[in-house]
Amino acid sequence: MIIWLEMNLVGRARFAGAAGRLAYPAVLMIAVCAPFETKGPFLRLGNLNVTNVELLVGAALVLAAGDLFLSRTRLRWRTAVTLPVVLLLAFMTLSAFQAYDRGEAFRHVGRFGAGSLVFLAVLNAVRTRRQAVGVALAATASGTLVGLLAILERANVPVVTGFLESLNPDRFVVGGSIRASSTLLYPTVTSMYLELCFGLGLAVLLLSLDRRRAVASALAFFSLLIMFQGIVSTMTRSGVVLAFGMLALVTCCVVYRRGLGRSTYALGALAAAGVCLFIATGGREPALWLRSSGAEQADWYRAGVKAPKSVELETGRLYELEIEVRNLGSQTWDSGGGFPFRLSYHWLTECSDRRSAVILDGLRTALPEKVAPQQTVRVRAKVQSPPQPGRYQLAFDVVHEKRFWFGAQGSPLTVVPATVRGSALAKLGAGKQALPKSEVSFDRLTLWRIGGQMLLEHPVLGIGPDNFRVTYGRHLSLSQWDTRVNSNNTYVELFACTGLLGGLTFLWLAWQTIASPGRALGSSPTADLPLLAGATASVLAFLGHGFTDYFLGFTPTYVMIWLTMGLGFALVNIVRDTEGCE
Repeated sequence: MIIWLEMNLVGRARFAGAAGRLAYPAVLMIAVCAPFETKGPFLRLGNLNVTNVELLVGAALVLAAGDLFLSRTRLRWRTAVTLPVVLLLAFMTLSAFQAYDRGEAFRHVGRFGAGSLVFLAVLNAVRTRRQAVGVALAATASGTLVGLLAILERANVPVVTGFLESLNPDRFVVGGSIRASSTLLYPTVTSMYLELCFGLGLAVLLLSLDRRRAVASALAFFSLLIMFQGIVSTMTRSGVVLAFGMLALVTCCVVYRRGLGRSTYALGALAAAGVCLFIATGGREPALWLRSSGAEQADWYRAGVKAPKSVELETGRLYELEIEVRNLGSQTWDSGGGFPFRLSYHWLTECSDRRSAVILDGLRTALPEKVAPQQTVRVRAKVQSPPQPGRYQLAFDVVHEKRFWFGAQGSPLTVVPATVRGSALAKLGAGKQALPKSEVSFDRLTLWRIGGQMLLEHPVLGIGPDNFRVTYGRHLSLSQWDTRVNSNNTYVELFACTGLLGGLTFLWLAWQTIASPGRALGSSPTADLPLLAGATASVLAFLGHGFTDYFLGFTPTYVMIWLTMGLGFALVNIVRDTEGCE
């Protein structure tokens, strides 16, 4: 499909430039394969674990380097970002030597170095407009497939979920709804990848319209809708906002340079379709509206259970207890369908710390079909007493079947002292069982504050690349913490981990990344407008989303970020070469 679209967009002219035989296909391979990374390592080299995508990227870089060397093509390396990239890589390396976890620090430096090589490969492989279009098409096709898989994952299509679990077995649920991660590690990472592809997809749409290719234009239009719906399926608020932001930016560029016309009408139709999709999805998925409102998930699902102050039971008997249940959250409990809400309980020992149970997952009691926020319902709760006499605690909780217990979302348990009398009927079982664990999460402001403390403690070179996640718990006096959590801010992360030297250099790099293509965007021929606008929008999406998340530690996103940057500067060179010929 990529080849067919490319022929329709740019004709059947031959590749120009000696560096196109292997370097250009290698770049296309990177663009297509980047999002299909398995969670586990594909290859182990001592202490170094290499994923399938990292191996493919490495092979592509070797092909590109060999092609450039054998063809004796002059290496292009002078750009506005060359010096900032070299300095930032040097500062990151120095910082890694004094990091708390040097292994993770140097691995992160390696990712940054590999990304800069991807940038260099694209800069040298893409020397014609036709090749630039090919890279945009490859990224669009890749993003379309990722978006389609995200949509099907949200729809819980078995064959799709089975395939995705072979890449990454983790599934993500928020507010009882699936947050799609498609082929990538985490839903937010998926959103960032789709945002980068979305900007280049806008370029493909505009190019199709310029060439008056009706079928290609329709394919590009629907590809963009699929990518947008894929972003919506991840329930990433920043992603949805930035998708509309990219669309607005490209539309403004088109109107400024070309005025109103076929392109602006198509972009307007795309925006209208996106709004309709978002509203329709929100109507089916209340959790999407809750996330969009900024409400914390801990406030979505909370229950107040009013039970007897104490109970006396006989061993091994079934009872019905009068219970009042109040919905204290912001989400309606739907007790029908395949994932109903039910009242249940755990049996704890008398001296339990409420972290483990002797009997987990008690009988379920149906609730009314719909329980609105602040509504109170009365039920006769079914309770099976333990087979062993003794003193217990009966802990009531609401469960969203096949999803989560409310207690794991931060809702407090209602605990009733219970005395069980009678003869022992059976053993309780081997040992205690852990209650559903309540995940401790930290809001972004807390993480950013910790990042500021790290910078104050290590102002010059920071704590070491990628060391925020392995050290932030110390600032919160925690003995254990989730080491997958980063600062949720690219700028905070860079300043905390690489100090003032690295952080300020990154700001310089970010500015030059948008300034040079931006200048070319204002002076280039209108034929180059789609590609320059699309690439610039994608880079701005990364920089904008960087205020709420961090993506340079994930292979698919850092590869696509550097590829998009390389494409932008390759287009700048193409524009300059064209002006020189004229």
